[in-house]
Amino acid sequence: MPTFLAFLILMIAAPAAAQLPPDGLAMVGRLCASGTSDGGAFPGDTLLHTNCDRRDLQPSSPRVWAAAELSDLDLTDESLVLTFDPVMFDAVEVRAAYGDGTVLTRRYDSALSASHWLPISRTWLPVPRHAGSPLATLAVAVDGPRSRDTFETLVLRERSTLLAAKMSRSLQFAALLMVMALPIFYNVVFFAVLRERFVLWHSVLLGSAFVYTASSTGMIYLALPQLALWLRWVISAGSFTIGVSAALMFARDFIEPGKMPVWQHRLLAGVPVMLIIVTALMLFGGPNGRAEIQTLYYASFAPVLVLCACVVVSALRRGSRSAKFLAASWTAIILAGIERIVDGVGLYVATSESEAYMYYAVCFETLVTALGVADRFMHLKRERDREHSARVQLSTMVETDLLTGLRNRLCLQRDWASRGYTALAIVDLDCFKQVNDDYGHELGDRVLRTAAVAMSAADEERVHVYRWGGEEFVLGIHARSPEEAVLLTQAAREAIEVRIAARIPELRRAVTASAGMTPAQGIDFDNAFRTADAALLQAKRSGRDRLSVAGIAVQPGTADPQRDAKTPPEHVHPYDKTAAFLRK
Repeated sequence: MPTFLAFLILMIAAPAAAQLPPDGLAMVGRLCASGTSDGGAFPGDTLLHTNCDRRDLQPSSPRVWAAAELSDLDLTDESLVLTFDPVMFDAVEVRAAYGDGTVLTRRYDSALSASHWLPISRTWLPVPRHAGSPLATLAVAVDGPRSRDTFETLVLRERSTLLAAKMSRSLQFAALLMVMALPIFYNVVFFAVLRERFVLWHSVLLGSAFVYTASSTGMIYLALPQLALWLRWVISAGSFTIGVSAALMFARDFIEPGKMPVWQHRLLAGVPVMLIIVTALMLFGGPNGRAEIQTLYYASFAPVLVLCACVVVSALRRGSRSAKFLAASWTAIILAGIERIVDGVGLYVATSESEAYMYYAVCFETLVTALGVADRFMHLKRERDREHSARVQLSTMVETDLLTGLRNRLCLQRDWASRGYTALAIVDLDCFKQVNDDYGHELGDRVLRTAAVAMSAADEERVHVYRWGGEEFVLGIHARSPEEAVLLTQAAREAIEVRIAARIPELRRAVTASAGMTPAQGIDFDNAFRTADAALLQAKRSGRDRLSVAGIAVQPGTADPQRDAKTPPEHVHPYDKTAAFLRK
C-alpha cells in the first residue's frame, strides 16, 4: 500500500507528457527559418539555436529551411504527417531527427500534391518514422517556394485522425459544388427569355465560383488526378479574380438604372482590369519580388470590398430592390474577404477552418444572387408582359374600327400578302346618307354595326370582313374557285338587308347593298382593289342592290317592294340566279 501511494504521488507530481491536439499542432509558433542557396544543406544547430529567426518565412531564396524543436512532446511510435498549403513549389524535403540520434529524410516533388491532397487547400506528407525513440527535431526544406503560406500553415497531425476527417469534409465540399452548379441551368432559361446581360455575368460568376472552389479545395483532383500543381493554382487564382470581376460587372448591370451614381458605375467596369493585371503579375511575374507581389495581390482586393459596400449602400438609399439581394449575399463574402486579406498581407495566420468560411461564403453568395436573378426575372417579365399587352392593345386600336369592331383598311393592307385571299369584294350600303338624314346618325351607326355583324356571320372561316370607311366594307375571300367566291360574296351582301330588317324594326325602309368583286389570286392589293372598285361602280350604275363581277352585274336575289311590280312573278333563289349568271 505505501508503495502504491508513492507511485500515485509521483505520477501526480511528474509533468504530463504533451500530446498532439485533435486538430494537430500548428508549427508556425515554433519554426526557425533560414534561406539557403539551391540545394543547400540543413543548417543544423545554427538555425535552431544561434540564428533562429521566426520572421524569415518569406519565399525570398531558392530554398527555405524551416525547423522546430519537438523534444518537449512525447511523440514516440506515432504515425505522423505534416499538412500545409502547397500554393506552388518545386520540391519539399522532410528531415526528422529522433532522440537516439537517428536522422531520416524524405524528398517529394510537387506531383505529390495530386495524390496527397486534402480539402481546404492542403497537402499532407508522411513524416519518416523511427520506432522506439521520440521525435526531437522536425525540419522542412522547400525548393522554389512561392508563398509564405507554405510555412505558416504547417501542422503536425496524427495520420489516422487526418484521413478520417478527409471523407466527411470532401462530402461537404461536393455538396457545395452541386449547389453552385444548379443555378447555371436556370440562367440558361432566364437568358433565353430575357436576353439580359446581367444573366450572362451571373453565369460567369457561378462558373468561376465553381472552378475556384473545386481547384482551391483540391476537389478538382477527382476529375483531373494528373493536374500539375502550378496549373491548379493558376486555375484557382485566375478563377477567383474572374469571379470577383464578374460579380462587379453583374452588380453594374443588375442594379436598376438610376439607382447608382455614375462614378460607381464607371469604377465597377474599371476595377476588374486592375485585378486581372495584378493577378497576372503574381502568377507569371517570375521569382523576383514574389513576396511583395503576393502582398500587393491580396491588398488589391481591399478597395474592391470598399467599392462593393459603397455600391450597395448607395443603391439601397435610392430604393433599389436588387441591392437588397446584393447586400444579403455580399455581407458574408466581404467578411470572408477581410479575413483573407489580413492573412494574405501577413497580419494574421488563418486556420484551415477559417479558410473554409470563404467557400461557404462563396456558395451563399451564388445562392442569394441566384434568387435575386429569379426575382429580377419575374419583375422584368411582368414589365415586358405589360408592355407587350399595351403594344397589342395599341396595335388592336390602330388596326380595328372602333364603331363596328371590324379590322380596318390598315389591317387589310397588312393582311393581304400573308393571308393569301383568292378574291376581293367591295360592299357599299345603298343610299346610306338618306338613312342618316332621315333617322339620325345614332341609328345610322346601328345600321353600320348590324351590317358588319351580318357579313361576318355569313361565313366566318372563308370571308373576312374589313371596314374601309364610311358605309364601305371590303371582303377578303378564301374560295376554291371564282364561282364559289361569287356565291360567298352574294350571301354576305344579301344578309345585310335581312339582318337590318330584323334587328332595327324602327327603320321603315329597306337597306340594300351593292358589291363589286374580282378574283385576286396572284394579284397585288392595289390592282385587285382597283378592279373591284370599278365593278362596284358598275353595280351602282346598273341600279344598285346587286353584285358586279369584273364589270358584269348579277341581279339582286331579294327584291324591293317597289321593284316587285316590275319583275317577273316567278320566285328565283338568289344562288340560282347567280348560277344562271355564271352559265352565261
